[in-house]
Amino acid sequence: MGSEDYHYTFTSIYKGKDLHAFAPNTLLFDGQEMDIFGIHLKFFKGKGHSACGLITIVNDEFVHVGDLLMADQANRAILPLVGKNMIQEHIAALYQITKYTNHTILLSHGEPITGEENIYYQSHQRIHYLESLVNGHPEMTAEEALTKCDLEFSNIHWHKYNLRNR
Repeated sequence: MGSEDYHYTFTSIYKGKDLHAFAPNTLLFDGQEMDIFGIHLKFFKGKGHSACGLITIVNDEFVHVGDLLMADQANRAILPLVGKNMIQEHIAALYQITKYTNHTILLSHGEPITGEENIYYQSHQRIHYLESLVNGHPEMTAEEALTKCDLEFSNIHWHKYNLRNR
């Protein structure tokens, strides 16, 4: 299973490579719902890190957010890594996550995030950073981009990729 937008990610990142073996056998669409072995799933587009990102609601209790929110092995927040021309989509997806503050947020990288205030805080710290990229000058430093953030991010070196991808 995979996002209906998988092809764009495949062709934009892996140009010229034969990836048909990795293509999803079932496409998932924005707003689609399904039940698998008694587990209810609902899918929403969660673009930003990649064009094919999905947010998955599991039994209206858990929300898997893919790489929209990430943490390192020490569970420190990781600076967002944004796909090419996808900053606005990433911001929109983070706002969508804030609708689920009464759920447990599951990350692809990092421990679950719980609690209304913590989910809001984690999401908005990343929104502040990404909005600074939208509004800032083309050569702004990571420190300049993070002035509205009090959360300490790891993987600060990703900032240069975000500047290039905006």
